[in-house]
Amino acid sequence: MDNTKPLPDIPEYEGYRHLDSITAEFDKQNNRPEVYWRDMSFAQQTEIYDELYAEAYKIDWYSDEPQPEITKPWQRWTPEPERKQTLNWKYKAKRLFMQLTCGIP
Repeated sequence: MDNTKPLPDIPEYEGYRHLDSITAEFDKQNNRPEVYWRDMSFAQQTEIYDELYAEAYKIDWYSDEPQPEITKPWQRWTPEPERKQTLNWKYKAKRLFMQLTCGIP
């Protein structure tokens, strides 16, 4: 998340916008109403939500240039071997006990 930009203007963050200094300054400069989303009906919020997400989910499946994180994820995310779980005898015994007693796979 970019800490130099204000929070997105969505209903979930309205109660917390004043706590973020960058967002509060941005709201003051743009004369944003303090209770913008709370003044709207839930039906209207849902319509706006659907409109914005329909626009966001449009994917160009026929594009010649795929996003680099799709074709080369190793360049964006590096593995962290120290976080890998090891299958020691305690883990195997616990898993076997859970499978036999509780039916958990």
